[in-house]
Amino acid sequence: MGQMRTYDISDLSCSREGVPKTRDKPNSVWRTYLTNKKILIPLILLVIVGVVLLVMPSGAKSKTTASVEMLDSEEYVKRLEDKLTNILSNIKGAGKVHVMLTITQGPEKVIATNSTTEETSTTNKDGSNVTDKNVESKPVVKNNDLYVLYEKLPEVTGVIVVSSGASDLVVRMQLISATSALLNISSNQIEIFEGI
Repeated sequence: MGQMRTYDISDLSCSREGVPKTRDKPNSVWRTYLTNKKILIPLILLVIVGVVLLVMPSGAKSKTTASVEMLDSEEYVKRLEDKLTNILSNIKGAGKVHVMLTITQGPEKVIATNSTTEETSTTNKDGSNVTDKNVESKPVVKNNDLYVLYEKLPEVTGVIVVSSGASDLVVRMQLISATSALLNISSNQIEIFEGI
């Protein structure tokens, strides 16, 4: 028995007798273009112009604004309570669950400011130097609006959970643990009560 030869189909063509024969691979079209300087330089310039046109803003100024959903305090609390109620009611043995949250004051917007510091030095009668610093902060305005760096959501300060299965100590501990983990608060901020 002779050795079996393997051929890559792209390297084969058939002769008139139907016997496969290998053919030479032609140079890649891209290789030809990239080695020819008459073609390479205009190609590079074309790519650069294309990138510049993509980056450069168009003549007509388009106002792109990111739509950020701003929630007021009541909506924020309602969503948190609903999500927490849904999660806690899925704990085995918890039964029917109701949740109430207390929070700090509403969302707070943190505005960008530019600060300038001015130092003045004066000499007293006794020869000592006194330096006064005057710091002036002005809010940053962008497109006639104050530039908001970020919005701080209200912090949860306390949670009351009413659960029909809260008489079971294991369920009570699971409710406390889940609430603490979900809201990133300590267990002493959580009160669990047995419901009807």
